Amino acid sequence: MTRLRLRRNEDQFEYTGDIDRLVQIFSERGYDISFTDAGHAWEQYSDSMCAGWLMLDRDDEYVFNSIFHYFEEA
Repeated sequence: MTRLRLRRNEDQFEYTGDIDRLVQIFSERGYDISFTDAGHAWEQYSDSMCAGWLMLDRDDEYVFNSIFHYFEEA
């Protein structure tokens, strides 16, 4: 399994269920990401769409592809 880390990092999250799902989506594809990094990646993606926190799409592959580029190999 390839360990990834977020390029930018801070803390405190409200949508823990979404973040758990992000971690699971990456894990199913062979990537180990932290809860904190997952939350920050989705925040950055949401911010890029001029939103506070976007609801996660039902399509896991779409969600994965939406934020994968926010990570780098650790």
